[in-house]
This record gives sequence, C-alpha cells and structure tokens, in this order.
Amino acid sequence: MSTSAIIKNIIRSRIGLRLSFYALMVSFLFALSTAAVLIYIESKNAERDLVKKVSQIIDTVETQIGQDLWDINTRGIQSTLESLVNLPYIKSAKIVDSLEKNFYVGKQSTPEKVSRDILLYQQKLGTLSVGYDVKEFQQDAYKKHQSTMLLVLSTIGLMALVFYFIVNQALIRHIIIISDSAKKFSLEKVKQFTPLVLPRRSRNDEISSLVNILNEGRRSAIELFQAKKYYEEQMVFQANFDLLTGLYNRQNLYDHLYTQIGEYAEDKGNLFILFVDLDGFKQVNDSVGHAIGDKILYECAMRLESTAKSQGAYIARLGGDDFVICFYDEDKESYHDVCNKIINSFDEKISSQGINVKLACSIGVTLYPDDQSTEPKTLLHNADNALCKAKSSGKNTYYCFDDATRKEQELENNIKSKLNDAIENEVFEINYQPLIDIQKNEIIGFEALIRWHDEELGWVRPDIFIAIAEKMGVVFYIDRWVFETAIRQVEEWRSHFRKNYILSINFSPSNFYHSEFSEWASKDNAIYEKNLDWIELEVTERLVLNDDPAVLDGINQLCQRGMHFSIDDFGMGYSSLGYIKKFSHLLSKIKIDRIFINEILETDFDIAFVKSIMMLGDSLQLTVLAEGVEEEGQVDLLRSVGCQYVQGFYFSKPLPIDLMGSFIENWELEQISQKMMLVHHDVEHSNKNYNNNKHGQKGNENESS
Repeated sequence: MSTSAIIKNIIRSRIGLRLSFYALMVSFLFALSTAAVLIYIESKNAERDLVKKVSQIIDTVETQIGQDLWDINTRGIQSTLESLVNLPYIKSAKIVDSLEKNFYVGKQSTPEKVSRDILLYQQKLGTLSVGYDVKEFQQDAYKKHQSTMLLVLSTIGLMALVFYFIVNQALIRHIIIISDSAKKFSLEKVKQFTPLVLPRRSRNDEISSLVNILNEGRRSAIELFQAKKYYEEQMVFQANFDLLTGLYNRQNLYDHLYTQIGEYAEDKGNLFILFVDLDGFKQVNDSVGHAIGDKILYECAMRLESTAKSQGAYIARLGGDDFVICFYDEDKESYHDVCNKIINSFDEKISSQGINVKLACSIGVTLYPDDQSTEPKTLLHNADNALCKAKSSGKNTYYCFDDATRKEQELENNIKSKLNDAIENEVFEINYQPLIDIQKNEIIGFEALIRWHDEELGWVRPDIFIAIAEKMGVVFYIDRWVFETAIRQVEEWRSHFRKNYILSINFSPSNFYHSEFSEWASKDNAIYEKNLDWIELEVTERLVLNDDPAVLDGINQLCQRGMHFSIDDFGMGYSSLGYIKKFSHLLSKIKIDRIFINEILETDFDIAFVKSIMMLGDSLQLTVLAEGVEEEGQVDLLRSVGCQYVQGFYFSKPLPIDLMGSFIENWELEQISQKMMLVHHDVEHSNKNYNNNKHGQKGNENESS
C-alpha cells in the first residue's frame, strides 16, 4: 500500500484512531499511575534507607565523638562534625555536651534529623543530631527512574501503533469497505443483486455475520424495490391501459378528452369521437367460451387500432366490446370515410384456434365543438345514443349525433326525472284491446296495454318509457302494477258477462333478474289464491333464446301458479325452431308480428309465412294469434288459412276501461241480435217450406179427384 493510501486510510479510519488513542491513554495512565506508586514506594524505602545509613554513620563515629567529649578535644569534635556534613545528603551536624555547650556544622534550615545520645563508660556525655535533605535524595531517585519511564512510554506508543495496525487490518478496513459500498449503493441504479465480498479469508466472526446480514438486507431491499417498481409500473399501466388489448382504457380516455377539450384550438378543426361496438360478439363469446372470445376480441382490437393509426387517431377500449376512436379533421364530413374504413376492416373473417367467425361493427359519432358539451362523459353518452340509432338501423352501419337525437335524449332525461314519481303515484292507465276468435266471431280475451299521460310531456309512447324503465331497473314495478290491476279488472268482466276471458300482459325479460321477483312470484296474496290459468304473459323471442337458468327458473315459478307464456312479435329475426321446440312445454301461444299481416294481401311470402307458422303451431300444439289486423280482407284470408285468433284495429283499438266495457256490451248485444236474426230467418224458412209442402198436397188431391 502506498504512503498516500496509508495516510488516507488513517484519516478515514476515525474509529481506528479513537480506539488507538483510547488504548494509548489507558496504557499511559496505567504506566503513569504504576510509576507514581513505584516512585512513592521507592521514596519511602529510600528515606528509610537514608535514615538507616545516617544511623550507621552515627554508629561509626559515636565512639570517637564520645572519646573526644571525654578528652574535651574540641578540634576533634569539630573535625568529626565536618566530616559528617561532607557525606552525601547530610547537611548539618550538631553536638550538645553535658555542659550545654554546642558544636554545630552545616545549614540551620534542614528540618530532618537523626538524634543520638553519646555514651562512654555508660555515662551520657552529650547528644548528636544529624540533619539530612530528603528531597535531594528523592530527586536522585527520580533521575534514576526517568530513563525507565521514557522507555516504558516509548514502548506504550509503539504498542499503540501496533494495536492500530491490528485493529485496522482486522476491523477498520473492512468497515471502510462496507461503508463505501453502502454509500455507493443505489436502488435506482442496481439492476440485479451482487453480494459484498471482503478481501479476506472466510471466517465465522462478527464481521462475516455483519456482511451476511448486510447482503441479505440488500438482497431483500433490491427484491422489494424491484417488486415495488414493477407494481408501480403495473399500476400506471393498469391506470392507463387495458390489460386484454393493450389499448388505452376508460380512465385514460377521459383524461385524453379533458386535455383535448381544455386545449382545443379552432385551427385543429373538429374533434370526432367514434363509439364503436361489435355486432354479434356476445353470441360468439357465449358459443366459443370466454378464453377464445378474449382472443377474438383482441384480434378485433388490433384491426381497429390499425385503422385508427392509419388516420393518426387515438383509440381506447371503453369496456366489453366497446371502443372509442378520437381524431381531428377540418372537414365535418370526414367521419364518413373513417367509419367506412372501420366497418370494412371486418370484411374478412377472424380466426382463432381453428375457429372462424364473421363479425361486424356499429358506430356512433359525435363531434366537438358542434356537440356543445365540455364533459367527456356527456360526449361519450351522446356518441352512445348515436350508436343505438345505428344499431336500430340494422347494425353494421354508423350514425352521427344530431339535433333529433339530442331532442330524443332530452326527452329521455325528462322521462327519467318523472318516471319514479309516476310509479310511486300510480298515474298510469291501462287500455284493453280485445282478442277475437274469427271462426266463432266472439271475444276470447284482452291484451292489457299501459298508457301514461304527463302534464308536461303529454302522452308518452309505451315503447319509449318502458325501454327507459328497463334501463333504470324499475320496469318490474310497472309490470307488477299492470299485472295486478288488469287481473282485477278482467275478473270483473268475466263475472259480469259470464265469459271465461283470457288476459294477455306484456312482461319485460328484465323482471326475471330483479331482486324482488322471486319473493313476489312466491308470496301469498289475494291474486295468487285464485286460479290464474287464464293469464298469459307475453315475452319476446329473445328471452327464450337466452336460455338463461334464471329466466327458466322464473318462468317455471310462474307456471306453477297456473299462468301461461306466449311469444310476442314472432318472426322478427330472432326465431329458432330448435329453441321453440325445446321450450314449447312452457309456451301456450305464438303471436305473429303485425309486419307480416300488414302486407298479407299483397305478397305471397307473407301468406306462406303465416301458413308455416300455423303449421308450426299445430305441430307443437301451440295457439297462433295474428296481430295488426286492420282490414276485412285480412280477416277473410286469415280465416281461410285456418287462423282462429286475431287482434287489431279492424275490431277495436286499445280502449280505456269504460269504453272497453261498452264495447263488450255492444259486441254481446250484436251477437244476440245476429243470433235472433238467424233464428227468425230459420223460422221463416221453415214456415215457407211448410206452406209449400201443404200447397203441394192440396194440388195432388184435386188431380186425383
């Protein structure tokens, strides 16, 4: 390792420096305290040694001093004291003889001293006091240990460096590597997990455990981040794109329309919104299953996307088999070309897993700013209304939202706002149209037809408000009211005229899905306590064709009450002889739609169609009734082909209760009158024959006479 790298490593290893500094300070304090204790002990020992040496010196000169005091040898005493003072660390010497005479040599300020009585021949001759300097002795002792202390401190410093090197090699450099790796680590930049590996042999210690935990945490963090990132991407994708087709979804469509409307500029031209719905996809989806149906839907989406991209248009899947295409163009009529291209894109069959299907599409168009709404939902609703127009025009076509459609929409909104109150207040009326047996020329029953008059809207057509009620999910309450009200009324006529009239009531298919239907059909009330085998509920062909278990259960539930079902508007394009045969046990009557009766006198096809239905009814033991009879020639022709039951304006239009009651009375009176005329005619004819016979007998008698 280079010097600069070592210095850099030392600077960065702050914890290593602190650990080394702590070790150095601890060692230094330990050495210092140990040295202080040793010096203290040494000084005490030295002081004792010094006192001992002084005592030994006094012992040496004691005899001589005693002899000099005995001989009164002043010079000798002085000489001995001077020799004592010249010895190391002794600073003064003093003798006081028995006569209180002092002999003193040295410094007077030396406090420490050793005193000894001088004896000779067991007689005290004086006292010897020797003063010494302990500090000087201690300083000499300190100087003697100074080199030792320096050696010890140097050794401690060297040990601190060695300790730092060991700590750095065993711990600090790995911590620095871990720290650098953590600083450089970024979840945004990491694409896959790479474990951290330290430059050392594998060991089972705390550092390895820390690295393992760090790697595991990093792995988990990367996996969690990638999962979070994937989840966020999926959330963004799901928020803006349709999962099945990959096209933009409903929410993105609304955002797109809000943006386009908010940033609209006249130089862009017109913003066209095309609402595209696949014709017949539901039937295909039900027949081939949802898995293949999804693939077919995907292929349809790709065709639409290809056409849209060729026009530089935006496309989104609104849901189900509904798509929306948006584009700008200065020419207000340009949508014709685009719509035709979209429709033509379905000319070729769609293939998926060996299944070939032929689909078509219908398109509703609206354009902004001619359609003055600035709300995407309103614009789409207007395009959807135009789509309904295209559907009702025969499908596989397109229709542009216009003022007429707007007025219809306004009418629908007005009806929606009033319909719930009308249901709650039961402001509806029921008109009755008679059902006629043209073979016997008598009334067999009535069809109950609802009517609604509003103060603001006037008379509202049933086909309009019933369709709206179905959308609102309230038609069940209307049909229930008609059912119960009409039964009570016809019961009165049955009782009054003593006729077993039947009652035919239109019944919406959506009723079978209503949450209250099952309870209503099974509850006990005054109506259900009676025999209801004279009640016929009219349903459309499409209801039978659905083959829905919920519908079949509902029909069986009402059949158990004694009621019958008839197919209304038979022959309008949804007929399937197989289904009719399958459900013939649930049906009692087939009603031929008025469209085939209107031209029965003019086209051979309609005559043949009616005859075929008559044969179908006979083979399945079903009654056949013809609707829309308006001319006498139609009655005669239907009678000639074996049709027994009819209804129509030729006999009577739908009438309110009071007029219907008068109609029945007049009909019955007319029938009685016709019967009386027939009886009178028969009587006259019989009398005439009798007279003729009597006259003939008289002539014969004359001849013989």
